[in-house]
Amino acid sequence: MLRSEKDAPAAVRRRIRGMRAVALVAYLGVIGLCFASSWGPRVLWAALVPVLPLWIIAVGFHTWRQTCPLAALGALGVAIASRGDPARRALGRPPRPTGRPPRRPPAWFERWSFVVSLGVLSAMLVLRLVAINGDGTWLGVTLIGLALAAVATNLALGGKSWCNFVCPVGVVERIFTDPRLRETASSQCAACTACKKHCPDIDQEGAYWKDVRHPARRAAFYAYPGVVVAFYAYYWLREGRWQGFLDGTWLRTGASARLLLGPGFFFAPRVPAVVAASVTIGALALASYTLFDVAEAAAARWVPDAEHRRHVVLTLAAFAAFNLYYAFAGPPALRRVPGAAQALAFAVPVISTWVAARRWRQTSEGFAQARGARRLLPLWTLDTPPPRDPAAVLAFFKGQEIARGAQLGAYREALQRVALEWPIRSRDIRLLERLRADLAIGEPDHRRLVAALPDPQRRLYEAKEAAYAEKRRAQAAGPHAAVGARPEPAARTMTHVRRPLN
Repeated sequence: MLRSEKDAPAAVRRRIRGMRAVALVAYLGVIGLCFASSWGPRVLWAALVPVLPLWIIAVGFHTWRQTCPLAALGALGVAIASRGDPARRALGRPPRPTGRPPRRPPAWFERWSFVVSLGVLSAMLVLRLVAINGDGTWLGVTLIGLALAAVATNLALGGKSWCNFVCPVGVVERIFTDPRLRETASSQCAACTACKKHCPDIDQEGAYWKDVRHPARRAAFYAYPGVVVAFYAYYWLREGRWQGFLDGTWLRTGASARLLLGPGFFFAPRVPAVVAASVTIGALALASYTLFDVAEAAAARWVPDAEHRRHVVLTLAAFAAFNLYYAFAGPPALRRVPGAAQALAFAVPVISTWVAARRWRQTSEGFAQARGARRLLPLWTLDTPPPRDPAAVLAFFKGQEIARGAQLGAYREALQRVALEWPIRSRDIRLLERLRADLAIGEPDHRRLVAALPDPQRRLYEAKEAAYAEKRRAQAAGPHAAVGARPEPAARTMTHVRRPLN
């Protein structure tokens, strides 16, 4: 299992804390910049937001969850809910009892969390289009409102409820990184509150394969490419041209009644802008969902397994969304930097193809093999390092298991042959001891095999083995201890026992 942050090496913990501090300062700095000058929207929308998906993919899901500024601010809600105030901690006193059972999100809220998160994201995009794209004051108020919402959500529902169910970036980070792109320290809470049934912070890939076929995941992941296209297409649908988007006019347009309620479509000016933007995002989201749903049904001819087919189409949806996003995000600002737009146009397809190819090969069976191999690695005793392929690790231990079974089988046959002989001689016991040493058969396995012998043979063998052990002890004590030792009685007293038949 992946290590949590507290179990990670000290260097990793310092790096995560440093990244978290930088992200938090940047978030608060953008808020201050929004109130202080007109550069706040430009820094956020033209510089920070365009690199966010690339950053999440680069650092990995768990690292992002540990360093996200809204997640850090939302943790205040958990601290308030647990009554873990600094004064009581300083005095060494336990948290104040709340008298309430642990909080859990409603079942429907958890079941449809992907759709809820996508709905919040869509609402934020509509708000951008009709109010806060270029207005620093309202953008600052919105960023403060998101921080307070994160605190309130975690305060009301516990754990990482904001990240798992509400955050507008939550669905995006899952679309671009599920099932798992890289191995990092897990982002699980120090004290789990069981806020989510299949928690990605504990085991992202395990959570993915457990709900890969859930309708909420399908709905959100399939609709997201349409949401991306709708957001950028609306600039053209409102003005009838791309010039306002390409020259960055939208970054300098403050909130106003006309921006909110003015003509929404160039071909239907009577429709208010807020309605037009909402209809555009909803319609293209539905179209995108329908397209990928039809693609999944059509793929049944080539991919008969329903789970893998869903995984393949989810990967295609993420691939499409990533490339569509970077077809619009960034180029207007990068056009001012020589060669930057061309570099982005080259890097994005390369990165998205690498991610899609890596995800395409992943299966639930491969995940189960990898988990089994990780559990067996502590048992690896060879001097050479274990293979990187989980299937090879499992094959090695399976081969060891088969070899061990063959060793036990060979020893069982030798023991049965000795037990069938009469009389059982000391030389036979010595040969069995040597065979046990050669086959690495321990005393517990030997006793178990002896106990499995038929009762007459078992009693005869145990009597002879005990006599042989006594003789060995007497010989080890010296020749004087052996003087006067009575002859071994087994051959005389047991002659009336018939030799067992084969």
